[in-house]
Amino acid sequence: MLRDLVLAHPPGRIPCLAQDGELWFSKLAGDQRTAAAWCCSCPVVRPCRDTGRALRAAYGVWGGESPRERRQAGHADRKT
Repeated sequence: MLRDLVLAHPPGRIPCLAQDGELWFSKLAGDQRTAAAWCCSCPVVRPCRDTGRALRAAYGVWGGESPRERRQAGHADRKT
């Protein structure tokens, strides 16, 4: 589903495809913040974030969320 949404947009509109994709998989907090900032302009930010959460992705910024933020969101989801 995410793949189809991404392919429906020009690559220049998807920041992780238009920029250095390695930035989204850096372990450095500063790089993760930079990547997350780029995600704000992405037309598929919500489905990307949802995919990262569903996959419980241990690496990478997905939809503006770092691995740590996804873990925190997962804990919050289980409490409600």
